[in-house]
Amino acid sequence: MGKANSFTARPFLGKLRTIFFLPNFRLDYAGIAFLIVGSIIPWLYYGFYCQPYAKTAYIVAISLMGTLTIGLTLWDRFNQPGYRVFRTLVFVSLACASVVPAFHYFMQKGLEHSIAEASLHCTAIMAALYLTGATLYAARIPERCAEKNLGRHVFRNSE
Repeated sequence: MGKANSFTARPFLGKLRTIFFLPNFRLDYAGIAFLIVGSIIPWLYYGFYCQPYAKTAYIVAISLMGTLTIGLTLWDRFNQPGYRVFRTLVFVSLACASVVPAFHYFMQKGLEHSIAEASLHCTAIMAALYLTGATLYAARIPERCAEKNLGRHVFRNSE
């Protein structure tokens, strides 16, 4: 039975990958962009609570950048292998966009207040983790390290 399933599935494997895997990767990238935006907006809202103009400007800017990133992520051409570096740079720029309001807050309130009251150190850790993830993605660490074994494992299970 297993060989019959493998025999019938192999001709359709390329189409199945297109149907099932590519949209999931696109939604995964869109979800990452949504999480980046969603993780910085609360900090902006409470950090600039007494400065409504700065708060609104930063929230609108981050939201627009996030919307643009999600739009690019869902675009077919953007998901081709040749755009891997560009995709990485888009996500890095979105994550680094939080540096501008963080620096603004730090210059206004000082280091002690930024850490004690605004948890600036947590925001810096979050940005470092986003940048680490983008670096691992751009370097294709998991795929490159286990490419041969991963391919054998996938096809062995389908036989």
